[in-house]
Amino acid sequence: MRNFKTVLALAVLLVFVLAAVSFAQLANTDWPKNKRDASNSGRSPATTIAKPVIKWHTSLSQGSYTAGGSSPAGPVIDSDGSVYVVDTGGGAITKINADGSFGWTSVAQLGGGYWGSPAIWSNGTTKQLVFGLGWGNVGLYSVSPTDGSTNWVVTPQYTGGGAPSTALGDGAPAIGSDGTIYITGGDGWDRGQIFAIDPATQTVKWTFPDPFSDTDNIGYNYGAPVVTTFDGKPLIIVMGKPLDQNASSIFAIQDNGTSATKLWSAPSGYHWNNPVLSNDGQTVYAVGFKDWGAINMFAFDVATGTVKWSIDSTTNTFSTPVVGANGTIYVGGQSGRLVAIQDNGTSATIKWGLNFPNDTGECTTPAVTSSNPPVIYVGTYGTGRGKMYAVRDEGSTGKIIWYVGGCGFAVSGDPGTPAVAANGTLYTQWGTELVAFEPGFVGAWDGKIKGYVKTGIGLPIAGAIVAAGPNPRPLPDNSTYATTDANGYFEITGLHAGTYYVAAWAAGRMASDDATVTLTSDSEVKTVPNIVLPLAGVNLALGKAAYTDQYYSDPNYSPEKAVDGDQNSRYCSRNPVTYPTHFFVDLGEDKSVNQVNIYWESAMATSYRVQCLPSTSDPSWEENWEAEGVTVYETTCVTGGYRIDSNHLVDVIKFAPTTAQYWRVQSFGGGDAVSFWEFEVRSATEAPGLVSGIIKDKDGNPVFNAIYTLNGTVKGITDVDGKYTLADFPTGTPATISADALKFAKRNFTLTVAPGVEMLQDIVLTSAPFEPGFYNSDFEIADPLSNVGSSGWEVHAYTGGSYARSTTENKTPGGAAAEYMHVNSPDWWCAIRNTADKYPAVVGDGSVAYNIYYWTKNNAGPGAGGGFMRADFYDAAKTTILRTDANSVIDDNPTWAPRLVDYQAVPPTGASWLRFRIYHSDTKCESFVDAITLDAVYLSSTTNSLANLKSLSDGCAVSLTGKITTCAQGTGGVPADVFYIEEPTRFAGIRVKSSTPVTPNKLVSVAGVMATTESGERYIDATAGTVTLGGNATCGPLGVTCRTVKGSLMEGLLVKTAGKVTSVGSNYFTMTDGSVDFGSPVEIKVLTGGAPGVTVGTFVTVKGVASYDGDRVILKVP
Repeated sequence: MRNFKTVLALAVLLVFVLAAVSFAQLANTDWPKNKRDASNSGRSPATTIAKPVIKWHTSLSQGSYTAGGSSPAGPVIDSDGSVYVVDTGGGAITKINADGSFGWTSVAQLGGGYWGSPAIWSNGTTKQLVFGLGWGNVGLYSVSPTDGSTNWVVTPQYTGGGAPSTALGDGAPAIGSDGTIYITGGDGWDRGQIFAIDPATQTVKWTFPDPFSDTDNIGYNYGAPVVTTFDGKPLIIVMGKPLDQNASSIFAIQDNGTSATKLWSAPSGYHWNNPVLSNDGQTVYAVGFKDWGAINMFAFDVATGTVKWSIDSTTNTFSTPVVGANGTIYVGGQSGRLVAIQDNGTSATIKWGLNFPNDTGECTTPAVTSSNPPVIYVGTYGTGRGKMYAVRDEGSTGKIIWYVGGCGFAVSGDPGTPAVAANGTLYTQWGTELVAFEPGFVGAWDGKIKGYVKTGIGLPIAGAIVAAGPNPRPLPDNSTYATTDANGYFEITGLHAGTYYVAAWAAGRMASDDATVTLTSDSEVKTVPNIVLPLAGVNLALGKAAYTDQYYSDPNYSPEKAVDGDQNSRYCSRNPVTYPTHFFVDLGEDKSVNQVNIYWESAMATSYRVQCLPSTSDPSWEENWEAEGVTVYETTCVTGGYRIDSNHLVDVIKFAPTTAQYWRVQSFGGGDAVSFWEFEVRSATEAPGLVSGIIKDKDGNPVFNAIYTLNGTVKGITDVDGKYTLADFPTGTPATISADALKFAKRNFTLTVAPGVEMLQDIVLTSAPFEPGFYNSDFEIADPLSNVGSSGWEVHAYTGGSYARSTTENKTPGGAAAEYMHVNSPDWWCAIRNTADKYPAVVGDGSVAYNIYYWTKNNAGPGAGGGFMRADFYDAAKTTILRTDANSVIDDNPTWAPRLVDYQAVPPTGASWLRFRIYHSDTKCESFVDAITLDAVYLSSTTNSLANLKSLSDGCAVSLTGKITTCAQGTGGVPADVFYIEEPTRFAGIRVKSSTPVTPNKLVSVAGVMATTESGERYIDATAGTVTLGGNATCGPLGVTCRTVKGSLMEGLLVKTAGKVTSVGSNYFTMTDGSVDFGSPVEIKVLTGGAPGVTVGTFVTVKGVASYDGDRVILKVP
């Protein structure tokens, strides 16, 4: 009887075990494993969105246990709201209860650096947490969710190279529908296998590959495999690090019960993250190298392993994707980038890419909700001040609806991979704490602060940085940034209700004081008053002696590199550095300073302070810095300020004027080294000036292609808007500005600007229609392949280049868009030149100099480098090159830019012709050239023609004889030091500046230099020259209408007109004679020099000289 009972009990137990195994599976909880489900979708059933409000945060360091960073696999969530998380410190599992209270820490220690996570296994009545122990006591562990005690351990035997059973790696377990647990393991990096483990019997069902072989090696990986079915059997899809470029890195393995068969494998580059299954189960997605080049997203057919498509993910990192309910694939990347990819079946498209503003961190694996539209949660890590973002997929764009983190956040460190409960609660390990965010968010952070940033004279500042943050001095601290457009306009978006400090800065300018703005709701929009940025003080650190306490032995990274004014050279501390470390600059004497700019390289300090020390103290003693040093700024949460590009960041630190000789940045923490490009120390009292404006003609039209200089140095060439800017303008002493353009007379004038003053100064150029020169507005090659140059250009001397006319590129206003295009093949150079019959003429007697320049655009490919233009000066026979001028300036510039070959180059003696040769030496790129200019600059002239005289350059020496004076200095409306002369033929007249007294109707000889008034009237400056009067000559006024006086040809001539007075001023009146221009009556201004002596409405007859003061006027004479 006892035996029967025993047999019966064993039978009942066997039935129970079989039933347990048959119903064992992944537990039906909110988030039971890495990326939630067997498909690794990373998608929560939640339709409620989490708030940016912490529900609770609980430390994982409890008792004697010290937690580390978060595992990339993320937490798992039980059905009762309990959360289990593995940290990378001691490597234990910690349970945090639904209310945030501490539950337990497992006895089994995974070991430091573990990147896996547990999975919740259930047989319908009980649950277990299973996880692979990566180091130390290697094995697949089962622990109790109740108290963390160990239920059982299975130790698979890795049979590859190296010691057996080295590690189960960092892989997270996956659980099949029959309860089988799949997990990878191996030697910890190069070689590995996947194991199928029966939790009921705690035995290894099979190992793949078995026996181990390099051909089917499954190298290191983390995260869980995909588990699906094929032909009625479980199919496990796993990725791992390949041994080489030709090895497979993704495997589809069929579970046959007690053995496994490889269904297919394929290479997808160097990658060890886990794959994800499409919603229809037909496609598996993975990220890896495309032919070991760009990182791509791959789509494999589940049944065959055929690549359906691949696409550059634009993430530049091996991140793990997730899939939304609508099939959109979401994947994070480097430098805070999230990308949405649409699977089109046989192809894919990027729906949108979103760059998180000024975030340099790398993205975690995302998690996505089942809401419509879906919301993606993703963190950024690697900076120690990461953020968690909630991004709503709005179809064609991704919208940040909120974010938390950074400096001042309630929890320090970086967030890990998120997990989302069914009720919308968001969980993530943040540093050494588990954080829960409340559910129930509605809407988005749509608050906005907008406005304009301008100069002191009201001009817009393009590219200015505007920061808004919760704390004062937002520019160097953790803030939200925007940059201004061409109109100086900015919008800082994505803000929530609260008070913000707003400040702006632009290179070469002082930062603004903080403005305080309060948004009363998450959608309020506020406009701030114009933010005015004055000119920055001079950089006192430039070229000064610099020192460090921990020098990197390579002189290319010496301290002097941070004060050389070059943003392409940098200082770097010793590597590895010992903190604290400092860098300081000696200004040579005590100077008043109110701003420091630190241009960080990516190896920035994580905490630092800026200090100064007076000249009376020795900077070599740390005790002096501690006792006498003044700290003007310090921070323990460095963001690097504003990110200029992938490797340049800037902290702009403004403070009250402080006087000292020694200035330093002392770093207290960071990576292996501290490095920055420039350390600027800006003066509070010494500042340059700035002059800007528009170069235009007398009709007010901007002049394109005008070259301008400051004290003889070329500063730029105008674009179609005619704008110019002269920054760092010398102050306190006169400085000379010149401007010139083809068919315009060169103009010189002097300005004196006070320190820190900005001046708006338009430059009016006078037309010089008779000026010789050359301008190629339509760069054409008629038939480049046959080398026929009927348009004046021909192809020569090339290897592998090809040529065509472009109908899409044009720089010349009104041009025919027929520019030379060079598309280079793998060979590396080619050139074109103008044909001999089209050489422009030059003068080689020393009286004329030439400006030679052009515009170019280079769409560069890999290895893009350069090219150049050559200007060959030929003799009269066009057989001998007397001199060649050249420059190497066709660089990698995807936008049109001017390039200078020569400025005021005097041809060699005997030169008569000029040939242009344009070379491009590069690989795989295309270049466009347009607006080639040869502009004459007269140094001296022998002409005796007043008409030709007006085409000469300012400063050109002239000597005239046989002209007639038409008025004397200071008579009527004529200025005190000015008189006018005319040709005896009455064909032209001109203004003369001289204090030598003259009388009208006299022959005169004049020697002087050409000049231009501020308003644009040409004149002869004879103040240092000579004026010699001769015999009498008659020169009566020309009778003209008011409309005729308005014409430019009348300028300088003695005229007479009549009409009705329309207005009267203190020293002028206006009149009209009824003539019209474009349907409107023409009114002329008459300058009288004193009280006009006329009344409105009277009829008057006026004699005077036609002049120009911004408009056509008559200078009345007796």
